[in-house]
Amino acid sequence: GKGDGGTAGGSTDCTSAPALVVGSNAFNTSSSTLSVSVPAGAGCSSHTIYKANWFTFVAPTTGSYTFATCDSTSWDSRLALFTACPSSGGTLLACNDDSCALQSQITVPLNQGSTYRLVVGGYGASNAGAGDVTVAESGSGGGGGGWNPWLRRRDYEQ
Repeated sequence: GKGDGGTAGGSTDCTSAPALVVGSNAFNTSSSTLSVSVPAGAGCSSHTIYKANWFTFVAPTTGSYTFATCDSTSWDSRLALFTACPSSGGTLLACNDDSCALQSQITVPLNQGSTYRLVVGGYGASNAGAGDVTVAESGSGGGGGGWNPWLRRRDYEQ
């Protein structure tokens, strides 16, 4: 249930996960025993997120959103964003392991009013602790940018 993942924020139960807000969201994965298998897709290879905590996020406006643990954890974090809980058929939208040193950051286009599920946790079973997930809205889009969910970040940086 809510709070099972640690002393602050998050939940080990995807279906009852607390809501993220735009801004800073504290969490602590130290006591989590949940491992989440992330499937291959959205530019990600299949992997496991250890000592995981789930959050929900409802996009307040349509636009590009960044979810990050940069500068907020001293341990190796991972993030993954789904359209719904994987057990309910949710699709992987994005994931990241080491965008900013050993911390994680993903930026994805989201639709106003839609609910998404974010999982945060460690690269390995010993990677856990306190941190913050920062959520920032990067402005609403004006049509047709070049974002392609099938390309990886490195494909854009050529």
